[in-house]
Amino acid sequence: MFFSTRFGFIPFFLLFILLFCLPLTAGTNEFRLGSERLFSDYYDLIEGKNIGFFGNKTSRVTLDRLIEDSRVEVKRIFVPEHGLDGTVLAGDSVADSLYRDIPVVSAYAPGKRKIDPADLSDLDCLVFEIQDIGNRHYTYLTTLYLQMTACAQAGIPFILLDRPNGGGDMVEGPVLEGAYQSYIGLFGPNAHGMTQGELARLFLGEGELLDGGRYDRQGEYSVLTSLELHVVEMQNYDREKGFWQKGYSGEDWISTSPNIPTPLSALCYKGNGLFDGYEIKEIVSQYSSMDLVQFQDIQLPRLKQKEELLYFIDRCYDNWNFEGLQLVPVKNEKTGNWDILHFRVTDLARFHSTLATLAILYTWEELYYPGEENGYWDRDRFDKAMGNGWVSDIFMKEQLVPFAQLAERVSRDEEAFRAIRANYLIYN
Repeated sequence: MFFSTRFGFIPFFLLFILLFCLPLTAGTNEFRLGSERLFSDYYDLIEGKNIGFFGNKTSRVTLDRLIEDSRVEVKRIFVPEHGLDGTVLAGDSVADSLYRDIPVVSAYAPGKRKIDPADLSDLDCLVFEIQDIGNRHYTYLTTLYLQMTACAQAGIPFILLDRPNGGGDMVEGPVLEGAYQSYIGLFGPNAHGMTQGELARLFLGEGELLDGGRYDRQGEYSVLTSLELHVVEMQNYDREKGFWQKGYSGEDWISTSPNIPTPLSALCYKGNGLFDGYEIKEIVSQYSSMDLVQFQDIQLPRLKQKEELLYFIDRCYDNWNFEGLQLVPVKNEKTGNWDILHFRVTDLARFHSTLATLAILYTWEELYYPGEENGYWDRDRFDKAMGNGWVSDIFMKEQLVPFAQLAERVSRDEEAFRAIRANYLIYN
């Protein structure tokens, strides 16, 4: 049987394909989170199971869907720093609670940073989903690692629902040295450009990278290699775009913690989160009527006049090109001083937040602390966030080396890490 069209005669079976099959495949290029695919392509991992769920408000939709699914039973909910609703301030203890009559167990309390394996003993698996921002010094990186070890010790599968890296594919900053390992610094460069699914694969395959002063892979952590890991992959993820997948905008962002209200805050935090222990301050709350955003604005404490701030900006540009970024002078309405620097990101792909921060620190040291006097109020805190001591050593020298040398050393670290991570990437 044939049907006439303006293209001529088409056999019936071809017309059937055109009319009925094509609509079924029209959405194949649509971006889908791992959590969306769990309920279609990966449902066998959880069907009929008693499950634990590790997440926060960024994964509340998934949690609610699991609770309402009669084919599974959510027996326990585990939460990281900032709690289930994401409102607990950084460093503050998260208390146990209830959510929809299900126990909520804190994995962030004094002396506690991971699930007690005893709390997993009656579970068939743990489902993990948190929106991360891709930074070494943001605690969700270490949180992922520690919960993986807890599941390995309990002998239950770890099911990770993959999400975009909030910072995209950019690898940034010096690689952490083992002696500086901490809860805010597990391994690698300041920004790794990997999804959590890719990180989980790396954790299983690169034990020596994780063997440092705090998390010794000897003893209990060596059991991690026995973990049954399932990564529920995203569909059609563009790693260059990071959070900004097709159809996504800043309005879709759910704050991952109180001081990361926007995806641009997450990008800028890669560098501006490194000011800890130094007198330059990242802005972490709004100033009166000023439209300041956390980590997109920093405060330079000794500046007062606009001319001083403009001169400082010019010297910054002399030291480095700040590709993808404009440094914008802002008057502080609270003090009347011109002491605020706004980060206006103009090109996501070229913006290197860590080098921008290092160039600002370098220029500040060059102008206001020549010689061995420095702007640290706690150098140990600074080194801990930076993941090494060599950056502060450079700033302590009486004669600063050219900034290009510092940038080149950072670049070598980045290239070395890219070579390692290439073995564990899931998405092109």
